[in-house]
Amino acid sequence: MSGISLLVSYVMNAVWQVMVVAAGGWLATRLLKRLGPQAEHIGWVATLGIAMVAPAAPLLRRLSVFGGNQLFNIGHSSVVTVTATYAPAGWAGLYQLPVAALWTIAGLYCAVLLYCAGRFSWLLNSTGRMAENAQPFELTREQEEIWERCRRLFGLDGLRMMRSAEIAGPVVLGFKESVVIVPEDFVSRCTLPDLMTALAHECAHASRRDFEKNLCYEAIGVVLAFHPAIWFIKAQIAQTREMVCDSMVAERVLDARTYAKSLLRLAAIVAGSARTSTAHAIGIFDANILEKRIMMMSGKMRHAGFAARYGLIISAALLLASTWIVAAAKAVVIVPAATAGTQHTNANGTVYKVGNGVSAPVVIHSVDAEYPKSYRNVKPPVNATVVVRVVVDKDGMPQDVRVIKSYVPAFDREAVKAVDQFRFKPGMRVGEPVPVAVSVEVNFKWY
Repeated sequence: MSGISLLVSYVMNAVWQVMVVAAGGWLATRLLKRLGPQAEHIGWVATLGIAMVAPAAPLLRRLSVFGGNQLFNIGHSSVVTVTATYAPAGWAGLYQLPVAALWTIAGLYCAVLLYCAGRFSWLLNSTGRMAENAQPFELTREQEEIWERCRRLFGLDGLRMMRSAEIAGPVVLGFKESVVIVPEDFVSRCTLPDLMTALAHECAHASRRDFEKNLCYEAIGVVLAFHPAIWFIKAQIAQTREMVCDSMVAERVLDARTYAKSLLRLAAIVAGSARTSTAHAIGIFDANILEKRIMMMSGKMRHAGFAARYGLIISAALLLASTWIVAAAKAVVIVPAATAGTQHTNANGTVYKVGNGVSAPVVIHSVDAEYPKSYRNVKPPVNATVVVRVVVDKDGMPQDVRVIKSYVPAFDREAVKAVDQFRFKPGMRVGEPVPVAVSVEVNFKWY
């Protein structure tokens, strides 16, 4: 399978698989909801990872075709694996597209990928410039006490605070050293309790290293940034991240009701301000779910018992794993229309490749490939692999056996000698036996 086929297969699988995975993630996080926002957040992060990996099943299958699709073992000195030259007959999801269509899909995807990667880089650079332009400023004694208390409660003694005219609300960013950046007049417009709320929330983000985590999610998501389901998953990650930080503040700094009322007052301060795009900075109102956050803080959290807690976690994990397995199992493989099941003519007549209605030959008699005598006393023992191509004719007899991946002549000769004695049930096309070219991998091992 060519690289272009793998790329198109990934994109075409992603179109439907990501929606399935997102639905599975939604169900799993409903189960985790009783355990609090932290469990929900982890569920959505896991969903994002599965959504990115599941469409790659054709790549994993390709790796298994030429070396992992073991059909039978022979003796102690060699293992022989039969693989189709193009794709195994067991691949039910093999589809063909014209070469022009493959290149069109790949070209469009690459164009979107470049745009999304460029946008990601531009936003990251703009966030960096905003941080570079931020200025230090002095706090009053009362404000300094609040800032010191927040840093102490979250174990962030080295955290700095800066001011910037380019933002509407407080944000946190930075890699090795995080920094909280607030608007120019934000501190002067806030009451001391509201300042405590804002700074404590940003300290919670800093203690969780949310800026770095968010960058990772955004960078990973660039690969499938065109997909609305990815937008939905990332939005859920952002929402649950805000609720996790709300819970942390309510546990360490302020009681939940006082904190909720303070959030409402802060939202009024921030609402009227213009804001520069700082997509990668983490702010107190980034997720736009203020009402949901207020309801969570105002309600009573019911804590699940030990058995219920682990039951919910295991159930959610099984649901996500099942979604992954089902999506991967139903992955399709896209190949050029002129490749699967193609044919060519040689001394044996028309020779087919597996695929497009042509089934693979099945081994009904095999012969152990003898380990070369000249290598039996070599220390350490030599483990070698030789791959031969063989045309299985209409009678199931091997023809035109030749080495296509050589090791050394001694091993090559033994591999050809063994495969030449194989007998097959011939490959079929439209109910009739036809000559089919396959590859046979011979793995030599000496014990």
